[in-house]
Amino acid sequence: MSSSSKSVSKIHPKEKTNFLSHLLFFWEIPILLKGYKKKLTENEVFSPLKTDQSKFLGDKLNNALKNQVESSQSGVSLWKALRQIFGIDFAFYGLMIAILELIRIYQIVLFAKLLQYYTPNNKTITKSQAYLVSLYLILIVLVRMLGLHLYWFETEHLGLKVQVALSSVIYRKCLKLSNETLSEVTLGQSANLLSNDVTRFHCGLIRYVHYVWLIFLQVAVILYYLHSRLGVTAIYGISVFLICVFIQIFFFKKITIYRLKASTKTDQRVKLMNEIIQGIKVVKMFTWERLFSKLIETVRRNELQPLKRSFNLYAIDLAFHFFIHKFAIFVSIAAYVSSGHNLTTNYVYLLSTLYEIVKTSIMFFSWGALGGGEMLNSIKRIENFLKNEEVCETKNSISNNISIDKIYVKRNKSLGDYTLSDVTMQFTSNKLIAIVGPVGSGKTTLLLTLLNELPLAQGSVQTGNSTSYASQEPWLFGGSVRDNIIFGETFDETKYQNVIKVCALERDFFLLPYGDLTFVGDKGARLSGGQKARINLARAVYKNADFYLLDDPLSAVDAQVSKYLFQNCIKNYLKGKCTVWVTHNLEKLDEVDQIFIIEKGKIIKSGTFNELKEYHYFKPNSKTSLDEIKEKEQTFEGMKRLSEISLVQELEETYESGSVTNQIYCKFLSAGGFICATVIIILLILLIFTTSAIDYFLAYWVNYQETQDTAPFYFLYLYIVAALCIIIFAPTTTIIFARFCLNAAKNLHTEMFNRILFAPMSFFNDNPSGRILNRFAYDLGLIDKNLTASLVDTTIVVTHCISIITVICFVNYWVLIPTLFMAILFYYCRNVYLYTSRNLKRLEAKSCGPIFSHLISTLQGLPTIRAFKAQKLQTSTFFTYQDTYTSSSYMFLACSSAFGFWIDFCCVIYLGFAIFSPLFLDLEVFGGSIGLAISQCFIMIGMLQYGIKQNAELENSMVSVERVVEYSKIEIEKDYEKTHLEFKPTTGSIVFQDVSLQYNCKHSMVLKELSFTINPGEKIGIVGRTGAGKSSLISIFFRMFHFEGNVFIDGVNIKEVSLENLRSQISIITQEPVLFSYTIRKNLDPFEEYEDSQLWKALDEVELRQAVSELPFGLHSKVTEGGLNFSVGQRQLLCLARAMLKMNKILILDEVTANVDLKTDELIQKTLGKKFKNCTVLTIAHRLETVVDCDRILVMDDGRVKEFDSPAKLLENEDGTFYKLLHSAK
Repeated sequence: MSSSSKSVSKIHPKEKTNFLSHLLFFWEIPILLKGYKKKLTENEVFSPLKTDQSKFLGDKLNNALKNQVESSQSGVSLWKALRQIFGIDFAFYGLMIAILELIRIYQIVLFAKLLQYYTPNNKTITKSQAYLVSLYLILIVLVRMLGLHLYWFETEHLGLKVQVALSSVIYRKCLKLSNETLSEVTLGQSANLLSNDVTRFHCGLIRYVHYVWLIFLQVAVILYYLHSRLGVTAIYGISVFLICVFIQIFFFKKITIYRLKASTKTDQRVKLMNEIIQGIKVVKMFTWERLFSKLIETVRRNELQPLKRSFNLYAIDLAFHFFIHKFAIFVSIAAYVSSGHNLTTNYVYLLSTLYEIVKTSIMFFSWGALGGGEMLNSIKRIENFLKNEEVCETKNSISNNISIDKIYVKRNKSLGDYTLSDVTMQFTSNKLIAIVGPVGSGKTTLLLTLLNELPLAQGSVQTGNSTSYASQEPWLFGGSVRDNIIFGETFDETKYQNVIKVCALERDFFLLPYGDLTFVGDKGARLSGGQKARINLARAVYKNADFYLLDDPLSAVDAQVSKYLFQNCIKNYLKGKCTVWVTHNLEKLDEVDQIFIIEKGKIIKSGTFNELKEYHYFKPNSKTSLDEIKEKEQTFEGMKRLSEISLVQELEETYESGSVTNQIYCKFLSAGGFICATVIIILLILLIFTTSAIDYFLAYWVNYQETQDTAPFYFLYLYIVAALCIIIFAPTTTIIFARFCLNAAKNLHTEMFNRILFAPMSFFNDNPSGRILNRFAYDLGLIDKNLTASLVDTTIVVTHCISIITVICFVNYWVLIPTLFMAILFYYCRNVYLYTSRNLKRLEAKSCGPIFSHLISTLQGLPTIRAFKAQKLQTSTFFTYQDTYTSSSYMFLACSSAFGFWIDFCCVIYLGFAIFSPLFLDLEVFGGSIGLAISQCFIMIGMLQYGIKQNAELENSMVSVERVVEYSKIEIEKDYEKTHLEFKPTTGSIVFQDVSLQYNCKHSMVLKELSFTINPGEKIGIVGRTGAGKSSLISIFFRMFHFEGNVFIDGVNIKEVSLENLRSQISIITQEPVLFSYTIRKNLDPFEEYEDSQLWKALDEVELRQAVSELPFGLHSKVTEGGLNFSVGQRQLLCLARAMLKMNKILILDEVTANVDLKTDELIQKTLGKKFKNCTVLTIAHRLETVVDCDRILVMDDGRVKEFDSPAKLLENEDGTFYKLLHSAK
């Protein structure tokens, strides 16, 4: 969508590689080396493979789901669709791993054959045969290793493709969600599906799912072999494993339940975070930081409770893997020795290696069960999302008219009454139609019905072949101004220039630093309200359509611009088109062809202006006649900041390069607790010592038994003690470790959230909401789940590897030299891998931000997108962002697989040295010693590369910690809590002394030496053109930015007052009404300071009592996300009621009546005049009657006070700015 959006375009080297290069991962080596030498950037990222592209995979899954709907009455089954597309590949990989596991058992058979050569007094093979068996064993190990790494890579690749396909389908579904569903499905839930649920398929666990069934086949084969070779006692230990399996099945049922609960709580947290980010300006101005801090703390605590329980079970399960193998061997050996047998090398190490296979498979079984459970949970959540109600398929007839016949429509199904009732209308092709009516009467609902956004309960609607739409709340996405206007249409220079001209954008483009190529910011945050409205209108008129639906597009512009837009754009440029114009602007109604008056969802009158001008709607209860209104009603474009914010391209998201610094690790340790970390280190040392000791002792026992015929019985007791120590140390260590990680995650989130909450507004202007939300959804999700698992896994595996290498070197000192050589080689390889994978992980994390921003933007602008039939454009943009993520993710997977393969290849060489060195050197070694060394080498193959990769993965996961810590260092607003001066205005006097404001050293002054005085209780109107400094002036009262000079309120310098105290004493109603998805009561009175009767009185005063009382639960009725179950005007009135409750001495009104009709406007003015009679009121308003009754009017121009006097005095000066503004629109 954005012209600035980046896409990958380099051909992937995998597409040019041969089978051997693919098998040995040769094609990835240049990328690994390149990443080691330099920082990888987006330019080094290749295009995704053709079979990995988001469109390709999304189309396949989408078609499978469509076929289900067409051929089945049972509805959508996402599991069946995934099985249809990926099932054959998945089954093939299952067969592949089954063969590889049988080969693994066969290599143990060869190992047992080799051990016969080292058995004293019982050698059954010669030395030459031992050489052949050794060579055959190495080859078998190598073949299995080649196949295993190919299996791991391809299954992970399959998981990535599933993730891409699901992401594509989820986004396409978002484009189809009905208006009713949008009020129920939150942005947070949708973002969580893309950030957490789909990643379940690409988190490394999919490779283990086959072990859920494979373990039973494997155990059956091993049982048969053990019984036939070693007797009945050899299978006793299997019972331990079987008990472990049943325990794990119980554990993973519980873990799955807890994870599902946690996911639901995560949805709630992400949803709340999104609302806070979207409404951060209101949160700050209303000093609601502490309120939302408590809410987030509660939601986060509820989220961590099930996570804590699941990780406790996971920790115990992980401990099982550490000691279950030892305990199973102990059971069999105890039974064997107790039955009067002597231990032999063959018995111990055949038993040990086969039990190691069972242990590994059980570990993989647990991971597969965990991953499978989580994937099924995710499939269920995504499937439920896909079953949400969709907007009805458009059934437009090709006609020159719009025909509405006796329709009944509900904006929200929970409402008892219809929003539109018995509405019948007809618009012809060349007419300009005006729709007018009070706030909440159903005007926007009517347009949404014409757009097919709302279902009909009764009646029928016929529209033309194409419709264009300008929404009441301007919707802009994060692209350039031109991108927002063209919006997928063919660019026609002549037409484009004409549209710019009739939409009064020429001067704005001249002022913008990059003209129409200037980036508009998130939701158009870098533009004024008027600029956003005109760009929104320009988009609508640029499209060549049969019908144009314009939802009050002139409410956010001044009178001169309003008149210009009406005459040149609506009346002339769209002449000959059917234009439906919703408006509160009564002065231009005499120039439209037909007027429809709608009240309480019904068309009560229709006709021409002359036919309707005597109707009471055009005669509000005021002393001003319609003709006087036409003379007086002038507007002045208010708010927002052409000069306030640097209108440059969006700030690139920064990311660190090089290693994750020690400071980040120290920060993580500090967050988890240094005492806890110390206890963990001590327990790990004990665990390493005990594990090494029990392995060496078993070898010593076997050697002693074979030379002395019998061994002391206390050997068995010593073995019992060592086994018990491991059983105690392992679960204690893992449980404490899991607690430590979750505690760190909790504290990191708290610190980041508090920094974000108290960050200055400039931070939110520079960073899109999707980027910020990405830290709380994607990065925090990794810390909560992946990092904890990575850290525990890394520590346990590294501990085990250290134990293994210690034992091998102690048994055969000849391997010490290759061990040192291999250690140096591994260290170098680790650094190469770490540098590259870390950069790729950062690129992967960075590439998630645009996906979330695009998703949020899409959900906020769905009616506009669908009206323009721009779903393909939006989907194409999503595919571009998704493909960038896929490319980074695939490159990371390939790097990881290549590294793991070559590390294991080196381990096979190391195994060869351990096997052949005793034969070459003709060493006299005991069977127990050689059996221990080789069996430990078997364990090391796979485990060592996994440990190093997990260590690297830990650092890669620490990138998320790094990104969280980065936000934890954001500079916060100063003096928020300074309390030495209590501030509570009693009169409301305001004095500005030489106030100047400059946002930073790169910007010019936006306010220049302002000096003026406002007397207690005065009513001040503030006017001026875009960029005059009105918004900057308002920001001074709330100290949103640092300024020079002084401001005194009631004689108190506001710089000496804490921000919390200052902001709590000033009420403001912003131009864009913000409601949060809580009850109406909570929105009006978040701190529960008022009685219900006071709330109803406030609603009475803004004429919302009836609308609220008709809701199912009255004050306790739910406000949907963004307040979408209320009209824009009703939202504004609710915000006004909220301000009336507080009754501060200073009230600032920022175009509060822009979206209400004249009658409601007059009511509001009367109410304000009565309620705030003794308060100081500053008003930025469009309608002149709103400010003409003010005591004085402050006219701003270029950051200075141009004029400041009573309206009468200002109008006496015909050369004055106010006079010219007033008469320029006539």
